Amino acid sequence: MFTNISWSTYCLVMLVLLTTWYLFVGFKYYLEEIKSILAGRRLQPEGLLSKGNNTHFNFETESVNETLPSAFADSDPTFQDVDNLVARLKTVIGETGLGKPDKEEFMNYLSMVLSEYPTVKNSPFQSSVSELIVSECEKTGFVIMTLQEAEDLWNE
Repeated sequence: MFTNISWSTYCLVMLVLLTTWYLFVGFKYYLEEIKSILAGRRLQPEGLLSKGNNTHFNFETESVNETLPSAFADSDPTFQDVDNLVARLKTVIGETGLGKPDKEEFMNYLSMVLSEYPTVKNSPFQSSVSELIVSECEKTGFVIMTLQEAEDLWNE
């Protein structure tokens, strides 16, 4: 009975069935991601912490964040500047993202904000702040910025 079916026919049928199945699953569960890929937008990497089922991780992070800032804030005034700069950058990038400005204009504005914190520029926190700028810009999605461009903002 099965001797009439060749291996090439079997493989072709299996390939068609698997393709159909994965297209079905893709369109059912990943429609938004597929639309963004087809539209040419860059996908945001999502890890375990951004899925919403992260109560265990948030609990540990919050407890660490409650003890560390108080310990560092007393001994290092730069840490307080970093804290203020991070809060300011998040609000600036979030509010500017709503208006969809020109990339060059936006980068000049960020450079101006960074120039207000010269103690952070020469500290070990500079690279972390630059990574924060890149990630916040990716979250808003209106400006795609590389890490090198974010580092260059400190020199302008």
